Amino acid sequence: MPQIGAHRSQNYKKSRKYTLNVVFFFYLYFNFFVPLHIIQYFVVTLQSEVCNLFGLRLKFKNMMKVNVDDKLLRAAAENNDLDSFVQVFIDAINTAIGGQLTAENMAELNSDQITLLAWSYLHEEMMDGGMIQLIHNGYGAFIWLNPTDKAFREWSESSDDCKCLHDLFKLINKSHKLWNLHHEEIEQDMSDEDFMALYEKYPEFDEFDDLFVSNEEEWTEAIARYIDEHIENFGNIIENNE
Repeated sequence: MPQIGAHRSQNYKKSRKYTLNVVFFFYLYFNFFVPLHIIQYFVVTLQSEVCNLFGLRLKFKNMMKVNVDDKLLRAAAENNDLDSFVQVFIDAINTAIGGQLTAENMAELNSDQITLLAWSYLHEEMMDGGMIQLIHNGYGAFIWLNPTDKAFREWSESSDDCKCLHDLFKLINKSHKLWNLHHEEIEQDMSDEDFMALYEKYPEFDEFDDLFVSNEEEWTEAIARYIDEHIENFGNIIENNE
């Protein structure tokens, strides 16, 4: 298993087309009643696209300060614990936003930080109860109405170590149709018995559940790699000499 924790940064060629995000943003705004947090994700992404297009490193006044404890990172690196390494950054972002992502504090995060939170929700729900549980617990709109799949596709293009994340992009992209078809019923309040019955009623989700579980370790490693190679995008490393 490759080592982590080098805290390096690499420039890489981006294939983002920010004009498509602009068009899609206005399409959503004028044609649908889109939740504010969905629109906000596009705004945050657009800010990043403009900066990347012109090679700018802009600092927005309202960006949230996310502090990451170097001691926790070193402990994860010494044990070569990829899950813990990724979780250190997830915990730091959650601490900064007060434990709950809202439209207001989303505006203070960058697109990489939001994408990492999307991974944390996806990972926790898929490894516990699968895609039906993910949808029932209300994370579907955040995963499928935001450009979450595109974000992971771009992470996959950042380096050879992250190529496998293209399969995560495909999983989210291909399952979008199922979410569209069934989310209203699955999101309903129901008894535990009725909830468990959903797994028998919609076996088509099993393919995606199995695919996620079988690739989870490789995807976690790739996400750890991406964080390590773009660490400044995720937080400020705070030295802890204790």
